[in-house]
Amino acid sequence: MTANGMRRVLVLAWLSAASLVLPAQATADLVVTIGSTSIGEGGTGFVDVFLRSTTGTDLLNGFSFEFTASPVVGTNVLAFSDPQSDSQLNDPSYIFFGVSAAAGPPQTPVGDVGPENTYIGVDATDGGFSLFVPTTDVLLARLDLTTLSSAPAVAGDVFSIDLEDTSLTAFFNNGPDQVPYTSFSGTVTVSAVPEPSSLLLCAAGLGIAGMGRRRRFQKAATRKNEFCASEPVETAGLVDH
Repeated sequence: MTANGMRRVLVLAWLSAASLVLPAQATADLVVTIGSTSIGEGGTGFVDVFLRSTTGTDLLNGFSFEFTASPVVGTNVLAFSDPQSDSQLNDPSYIFFGVSAAAGPPQTPVGDVGPENTYIGVDATDGGFSLFVPTTDVLLARLDLTTLSSAPAVAGDVFSIDLEDTSLTAFFNNGPDQVPYTSFSGTVTVSAVPEPSSLLLCAAGLGIAGMGRRRRFQKAATRKNEFCASEPVETAGLVDH
C-alpha cells in the first residue's frame, strides 16, 4: 500500500470513529454535479465537480470518492492524469478551502489513479470539525484528464465521467450516518486538433482579407480627398474692408 493509500485508510477510520461518538445532526441530500468539457486529441484538460445541499442544513467534515471515465462513443481510453494536480485545494471555492487536511502542511495527494480510468481519493477538515454545505455549488474536486493513455482517445470519442456509488464513495458528518447524495455525470468529448498546414492557410486567409480591407479603406480615403479638393470653397457672407 502506498503512503497516500495508508493516509486515506487512517482518515476514513477517523471519520468513521467520529461519526459513532458525536451527536446526530439533521441531514438531507447532497447533490454532486460533474462538469462537461472538450479536450483536443493528444491533449489534456480537466472537469470540475461541484457539491451543494438541497437545504443548507447538511454538515460535512470529510468525504471519499471513486470517479471513473467510461467510453460512450468509441472504445478507447480517457485516463486520469497521474499524478493529479490537486489544484482545487488552492481554489477559494473549494468546500474545504483553508481547512483541508490534504492541503497540509505538508500537502499530500488527495488520491491515487489506478487503473488509469479510475481515480480514488479522500479529504477531510483539518481537526475534524464540520462545515455547512451551501445551497449553491462549491468545488468538490478537479479531475485532471489526458487523452494519452494505453489506448489513446481520438477525435469523436465521447466519455462519461461518473461518481461511482460504491463503498469508496461517502460523505461524512458529525452524526452516526453518512450524508445521502445524488450525483449527475459529466461528459468529455475529444475534438480534432487542426493540422499545422490548416492553421497556416487560415492565417494566410485572414492576412489576405485584412489586406483587402485596407485597400478598400485607402481607395475610399483617396476618393474623399479628391472630392474635397474639387469642391469650391463658399465665400458667401464675407465682406471686404
